[in-house]
Amino acid sequence: MKKAMERISSRTLRFECDHSVYSADVVAKVLYWLVPDFRIYQQMISSKSQQIVLEKKHGEVDDAELELLQNRLNQEFIDYNLRKIIREETREIRTILYVKAFSPADTEKPLSREK
Repeated sequence: MKKAMERISSRTLRFECDHSVYSADVVAKVLYWLVPDFRIYQQMISSKSQQIVLEKKHGEVDDAELELLQNRLNQEFIDYNLRKIIREETREIRTILYVKAFSPADTEKPLSREK
């Protein structure tokens, strides 16, 4: 999030997300978990910035819930962004492990059995 959430109404919140910091994939993963409680509206406002509006489906967003939501979103943006970095940095290692795991067994050397 670029800055703190802005309250538009008692049920509606707005914030901006900087895509030079968080990819569209990261934003989608974070917002996915809010779908049960919020309607989510996304709009690109520049080539690197997205406005996100959250409208609570039932009831109002009080100050305590707003604080919890901001903390949760901050944590999840950091979490999913770190997961993305780790996934990218370990891609080659995972590919090597997959190739090795699914390659045929080496049949040139028969297994010896001790008696």
